[in-house]
Amino acid sequence: MFRAATRVVDVLVDALTWLAGGVCLLMALHVSADLVARGFFDHPLLGTDEIATNYYMVGLSFLPLAVITRQRSHIMVGLFTNHLPKRALLGVDALADLVTLGFVAIVTWMAVGTAIQKTAEGETREASTGYLPIWEARWILAVGFALMCVYLVLNLIKDIVALRGDQRQATK
Repeated sequence: MFRAATRVVDVLVDALTWLAGGVCLLMALHVSADLVARGFFDHPLLGTDEIATNYYMVGLSFLPLAVITRQRSHIMVGLFTNHLPKRALLGVDALADLVTLGFVAIVTWMAVGTAIQKTAEGETREASTGYLPIWEARWILAVGFALMCVYLVLNLIKDIVALRGDQRQATK
């Protein structure tokens, strides 16, 4: 059951990671087209800065959060933990996952609440040609943090199972 759930989440996270890569490519093409239009035709593409800031950068920043969590690639300082025994290190990892989960769950809750509110309001930003709807980008943030929460739960379960397995090995 745990492996099946992990595989489902993996597929979703991999899709969002590919989507983030596509967003990166799209941003590069959009900004390049804007530079060409500005440099050669003296007519920049309208809204490029607003779209890059409110959509592309949000997608690049928050869609890959879950894959980083899956790989346990967040910044860690190993000054005090590098020389710990395996069992103690598993305990520290489990505690770190639990504390991080608490913070990220709060951020997720707030992001979802804000996304709901801004969707209802139809949030927009003033752009060079009028108003650009940006409420959709609020959901990118919420989805990124929600999937990060899911992976923190999965990592916490793995750490607890590993700790219990070590405990069973120690008592044999």
